[in-house]
Amino acid sequence: MTPSPILRLLLATSLAVSWSAPVSADSSPDAQQWLDKLISVYDRGPFRVDYQAELDMSGLGQPLTGTLKGNVIQADRSHSRIQLALDMSAVPGAPTGATSISMLIVTDGTTVWTEMNNPAAGGRQVTKAALADLEKLGESMGGISPTSMDPVAQLETLTQTMDFEVVGEAGGAVTLHGKITAETRDRLGMLAAPGVDGFVFVLDAKTGFPTAVRADGEIPFVTMHFHNLKFVEAASLAPGLFTYSPPEGVPVIDLGAMLQSQMPAAQSQ
Repeated sequence: MTPSPILRLLLATSLAVSWSAPVSADSSPDAQQWLDKLISVYDRGPFRVDYQAELDMSGLGQPLTGTLKGNVIQADRSHSRIQLALDMSAVPGAPTGATSISMLIVTDGTTVWTEMNNPAAGGRQVTKAALADLEKLGESMGGISPTSMDPVAQLETLTQTMDFEVVGEAGGAVTLHGKITAETRDRLGMLAAPGVDGFVFVLDAKTGFPTAVRADGEIPFVTMHFHNLKFVEAASLAPGLFTYSPPEGVPVIDLGAMLQSQMPAAQSQ
């Protein structure tokens, strides 16, 4: 596997997002109360949060490890700005055996713009995708669309797909465990990597927002940490924060149109 597909796999695995209607799940009543509080973050107004993830892809047959750091500024579900940096080791084909990439993802209300600086794939690249196309793609893929990078929406996908129960309460934190079943494994796609049996959420008891999320099982491929959650006034957000213009001279790939053209094939599989 060459470096470019590996990078796409890492990003899609660690930050896959659901754009479709909620999937039925059967969490315990006490766990469901905490899950509802977590997802209500979207209803509490604009917020900022930082996150970091440790990745281990050995369970997918790749001797790769990496660290992802980023931050999210979210006004609502269709207006966000996400910045992230990914450092990986043991990348096949990379001159030094390591690769670093950076990304900026801006959702402006109708379109998701992604600017990636990836030395392993020729430098800077820009893609765009209409939100409407991503929603259709999510429906065609059973609820999972690996084309956006909102880690909070990733959590929402997990809460709607797996059955959770409360397994601990201590020190101002609540720990939930969600199990992956044969049915939910198909729906979760790459999130349900080989060796992963479920996910653990550690929630702040005051806010209901996670401080840590980790895959559980024989090979837990990802552990995420969230910190510095802050709710802000909409008026305090800088003008133009959720707008994007591609750098001069950088070609733009219409990812939405490309995915739409491939949907009939995906639906027939």
